[in-house]
Amino acid sequence: MFVVCNGPSLNSVDTDKLTSEITIGCNNIIKHPSFLPKYYCIEDPVLFRKIHDKIPYDKMTCFVAADLNPQFGHKVNFVRWHYYDNDKPEFSDDCSREIFFGFTVTYMMLQIAAWMGADPVYIIGMDGVKPGQSDEDKHFYKGKERGAKAVRNRAYAAYALAAEWYRQHNRTLINITPDTVIDEFDKNPTLLRELGLQKEATQ
Repeated sequence: MFVVCNGPSLNSVDTDKLTSEITIGCNNIIKHPSFLPKYYCIEDPVLFRKIHDKIPYDKMTCFVAADLNPQFGHKVNFVRWHYYDNDKPEFSDDCSREIFFGFTVTYMMLQIAAWMGADPVYIIGMDGVKPGQSDEDKHFYKGKERGAKAVRNRAYAAYALAAEWYRQHNRTLINITPDTVIDEFDKNPTLLRELGLQKEATQ
């Protein structure tokens, strides 16, 4: 399975090659000009209010945090949502019962991938926020969104727990994003090219 994040490096991925793969994406992946994942997640209430009427629900299997229930007729999977306190995240491998909040929708995707039994799991488009990087340059698309500085450390703690869960259960979880600054996951950026997903440079 490929966990498709929305970092700027996604522009260097040949997403046409992902059409035959199992993919899970999130949030504004729907802005991508030529790619939609097979599974889709969203849990941010502010973003959801902005884009819920633009999500192509009929083209993806959608997982939505239960407290975002928009009271409309689209068929989605409303997942039971648990928050945590004191910087101690939890990890669910039974998303039919619950999913734990991790201050990032990527944590939701990793729990769903675990629940589905995915192995290996490759993360792409997870660049992380580089020093001096502006809000406008954090995604494959342009546009300023709410900053995450206040919660970034909590999100990284959740990433570390996810990585540990995959290791303890002998599952492969690798971030194959080139030049990623996220250190909580095993990294192998050369796999992007080895798997045939790296766009060829144009002259």
